[in-house]
Amino acid sequence: MWPNKELAVGDRKLAACHCASAVLLILLLSACKSTQFGGTSGREPGRVVQTDPRAVGPNVQPPIAAEKIPQSCSQEYEVPATANPYLAGMPESATLTYQVTSSDPQSPTDRANGQAPILIVPSNAGCFSPGSVLAFTVSGGITHNNQNGQSDANGDARVIVSHQLGGVNGKSDITAPIDSLIGVFLNDSDPRQLVPTAKLDFSTPASRDYKLLSPQLGQIFFIGTGRTAAGEYRQVTVPVGATRLYFATMDTYQWNNNEGSLRGSIRFQSL
Repeated sequence: MWPNKELAVGDRKLAACHCASAVLLILLLSACKSTQFGGTSGREPGRVVQTDPRAVGPNVQPPIAAEKIPQSCSQEYEVPATANPYLAGMPESATLTYQVTSSDPQSPTDRANGQAPILIVPSNAGCFSPGSVLAFTVSGGITHNNQNGQSDANGDARVIVSHQLGGVNGKSDITAPIDSLIGVFLNDSDPRQLVPTAKLDFSTPASRDYKLLSPQLGQIFFIGTGRTAAGEYRQVTVPVGATRLYFATMDTYQWNNNEGSLRGSIRFQSL
């Protein structure tokens, strides 16, 4: 009886093996039909997108080339908040008298011997030649009165002002944030001989984020912190005939009651 039982068991195992092989073959054939090996699953196959191996994913930024740092072209100067640009190049006896409100200290007159802007002397004459491109390094904070907190050199963008007296003493008017750092180029002559040029308008963030500016002699321009919102250097071209550059601060009238100071220097952007 045992041999016959073993034979029966063996026949059942063999049959089971054949059955399993058949099932496996059917599954393989079904899988082949549902792939792109020539069969179809009953629907259009998905479109295959060819990817460029050099492509950068949406969350991966390509490396940014290191910015060329301009060479230093002056020492660092302290620019008091009281530096009035309209007294640039003027004799010490020069004055400017403004209309003030009842809330302002009653000292409406700015004087060249007290509120003059700061003359920037280049350490290398070559970096100040006509057509040279300058950049700026600036720090510090100021306020136009003791009731307001200090702003950095970009000024208070909530308060955009122009000069109460407009263009005067050979300098143009300007529209810019109050308490910002501004500059003006002059030649060696008395600035009052210059006819004030058209004013520049820096009332918008885009206008203050200029990459390269070419002001004229006597045309006051915005410097701010020396950097755009993206961190790039603001660059300014030295105008023909310029021999002097002054740093000053932006206000609308009566600089003599401003507080704080900025520190700034110029750099030479070699091309």
